[in-house]
Amino acid sequence: MIGEKLISHPNLNEVNFFSDYLRNLIKKKNMTEVEVYKKVHLDRRVLSKLRRDKNYMPSKRTVLAIAFSLELDVDEVEELLKKSGYALSDCIQEDLVIKNFFENKIYNLFVVNEVLNKCGFKTFGN
Repeated sequence: MIGEKLISHPNLNEVNFFSDYLRNLIKKKNMTEVEVYKKVHLDRRVLSKLRRDKNYMPSKRTVLAIAFSLELDVDEVEELLKKSGYALSDCIQEDLVIKNFFENKIYNLFVVNEVLNKCGFKTFGN
């Protein structure tokens, strides 16, 4: 009885897989998947996993790298993170720094990594 209620929950019918959402976002930005991954030096195996496995969830760091590649605005970043089960927290200093890049439309990973490194945070591409 309880299992039937959970399976028939209305939100389950509205599931939008991260991989599908990302593909649509890439099309919307007039880019190819390969361009997105090369721009931020992501391993092609990530692309392969996303293509093969609809349930695959990349790390938060990978999702943020993709967001930089797509040059997303803050709302788009937050939606992409939400689709992958993550969020930018106002309580985590590193998240605030990263959010600031998107708010100010700073997508150059050399600049981003330089600032992150100076703040003592992990850089992208490592």
